[in-house]
Amino acid sequence: FYREYTGADMQRDAFARHVELALSKDLPLIVHIRDAYDEALKVIDSFDAPQRGVFHCFSGDAAFAREVLERGFFISIAGQVTFKNAEGLRSIAADLPLDRLLVETDCPYLAPVPRRGETNEPAFLRHTAETLAECMGAGLADVARATSANAWRLFRMGDEPPRGVIAYALKGNLYLNITNRCPNRCPWCVRFRSPWLAGHHLALDEEPSFEDIIEAIGDPSPYGEVVFCGYGEPTERLEVVKRVGAHLKARGARVRLDTNGLGSLSAGRDIVPELAEAVDSVSISINSASPAEYIETCRPSFGAAAHGAIVEFTKRAAEVIGGATVSAVDLPGVDTEAVRALAARMGVAFRLRSYGRYA
Repeated sequence: FYREYTGADMQRDAFARHVELALSKDLPLIVHIRDAYDEALKVIDSFDAPQRGVFHCFSGDAAFAREVLERGFFISIAGQVTFKNAEGLRSIAADLPLDRLLVETDCPYLAPVPRRGETNEPAFLRHTAETLAECMGAGLADVARATSANAWRLFRMGDEPPRGVIAYALKGNLYLNITNRCPNRCPWCVRFRSPWLAGHHLALDEEPSFEDIIEAIGDPSPYGEVVFCGYGEPTERLEVVKRVGAHLKARGARVRLDTNGLGSLSAGRDIVPELAEAVDSVSISINSASPAEYIETCRPSFGAAAHGAIVEFTKRAAEVIGGATVSAVDLPGVDTEAVRALAARMGVAFRLRSYGRYA
């Protein structure tokens, strides 16, 4: 609707025919929207079928980006993200999940700074990717790996990435993926959306042994932290966490556990003293300030006992391990300020996580 060379009704009809064709042939839909954001979503939503595709040369706002991601689409960023007046787009890109990001030339247009004004070409993609890495707080290698994997996922371009990754690098840390199991069924969790995270495929065919994990880690010295955080809840394999963590700490690595805080309840005992021998810090995803809200948000198999157990686990982690943080996702309906206040009462740090962004 930007130049209106063609009537709105004709455009809607043509777009609907393209959506129908993509669905009938099971092919990805490539969508360029300009000044027609609500109308495009209405057309897409009129088809009672899941879509796969990409909104390319993205120019919408943050709310539209979330709507696109909610519908399962990828978002592709072109060279204008490098322009001086593109603060808004850089802000939106900063909150995009790496596992749904693509990067493009929009050749021959939108050559990125410092090649602005030239005919765009694939060699210039690096400048766009570098800007994305900077505003996302990631490394260029993270953006390159993720967008390459995403191009394979959507278009089958390039080589298929490995599956069931045990140890994966991201933003200067090394993450350990040791189980698919989790006592929660959070409907918003990435586990119920996709096995992909920032270019890594995490769904395991089988749980790795101690030896498998140590081999996958290799030399831990290049990483700021080694983090137990994968497709499932690490404390479901408590003995492995203890053994691997002790191995890493003996080699000078700093170790963190990302957990739902239900490990003690699951084990039937206070596991925090055992963890203190294996990890330097703990990050607990609590996501609510009350038992009722936690049940609604995270659907724990432990029911009403879950939230109180997490609070007690957090207090014990702060007391025994020292480095404890609680986090909450800014889900609709979740009182994140109440969670922040709960963290303050427990004397631990608080981190707010953006819904839809997992890396």
